[in-house]
Amino acid sequence: MKVVITGGSGFIGSTFVDFMLKKYPTLEIINLDNLSYAALQGSNDFAESTGRYKHIYLDIVNANEVVDVFCRYMPTHIVHLAAESSVDASLSHVTRHRFMETNVLGTNNIFDAARICNTEPNILNMVTDEIFGSVLQGSSDEDYPWYSRNPYAASKAAAECIANSYIESFGLNIKNLRCVNNFGPRQDGSKFIPKSIFRVLSGKPILLNDKGQHVRSWIHVEQHCRAIDSVLMNGKPGLSYNVPSNEELSNLEMAKLILKTMNISESFYEFANLRQCDDLRYSISSKRIHETGYIPEEKYLLKNSFNSVVKWYIDYAKKYPTVLM
Repeated sequence: MKVVITGGSGFIGSTFVDFMLKKYPTLEIINLDNLSYAALQGSNDFAESTGRYKHIYLDIVNANEVVDVFCRYMPTHIVHLAAESSVDASLSHVTRHRFMETNVLGTNNIFDAARICNTEPNILNMVTDEIFGSVLQGSSDEDYPWYSRNPYAASKAAAECIANSYIESFGLNIKNLRCVNNFGPRQDGSKFIPKSIFRVLSGKPILLNDKGQHVRSWIHVEQHCRAIDSVLMNGKPGLSYNVPSNEELSNLEMAKLILKTMNISESFYEFANLRQCDDLRYSISSKRIHETGYIPEEKYLLKNSFNSVVKWYIDYAKKYPTVLM
């Protein structure tokens, strides 16, 4: 197998690169990544040591460069993970354009390059549970209507629409995957868990939007990588798959878990008006991912894995103190 992974130096991407290289001993990976803020130092150290990994510095917005890479390497599989993913940044007029460029135009460039080079690859397109908008009761299965309420979610919904159009118009073998919030090592400091840990290490309280009542489901990034692999290899072309988690916490509950794990007073947080548009609750279910052979493992539950995740960020801050704020 020869796999092109976009965004393979980011949080989920670098973890998935390592996962695939360990699971498939003859697999080769070409990582297309522009090394943005989301790529932490050292994230691809293991991959680079294998001799089966190549990083190409590339912005997927550049269509001609994407076509050149695909036609040169002729991948058998494509895992499209590269994206702008910060809701806060998508709400800013300064950075909002990047979401439409990367998540919409960039996604189109990936699929069009696969079409132009006629490699007939097996493709997975990463989306997000945020396309469904706020779900106050129950959970959204794969056929639940979309109601994206911020530019980031809207750009990812558009990306799935583009994927579906290439399935219908050109017969591309694409599966869409929507997942809940990930936690684990290598996540950049703009995201809630690492940002909160780094603030506490700097002697500052965790900041919570409004009253911290917003609810998110959480999945360990390595568990998510197992789901990506299952859908990539065993999913049916043209279908979308949700990756749910039964671990729902309000942001206040997550803040208290972080503080408890760090042996800090569980009241070391402050409320603030950080975001005008903030969906109250995300929750998804799936009626088909079990068909791919995906089975969650208990070792990745918060109670079994969160201590080691927090320790990773503490150790990382010691090695790279510039991350502290």
